[in-house]
Amino acid sequence: MRTKVDPFDYDEIYRLPIIVTERDIQMERIYMEFYNDEYWEKYKNEKNKQYSVDNYNY
Repeated sequence: MRTKVDPFDYDEIYRLPIIVTERDIQMERIYMEFYNDEYWEKYKNEKNKQYSVDNYNY
């Protein structure tokens, strides 16, 4: 007889099917177009400027 139950042993969430709709795919495409490599390069440069030593007021 088991007194303790492992929560991951027979969890319902792991047995449910994953459903991907056409809208999900379209949204993913939109995000990928917006957050491209150019965007992340610009983001990284802005963050580096923000945290650079020259911008600190001592």
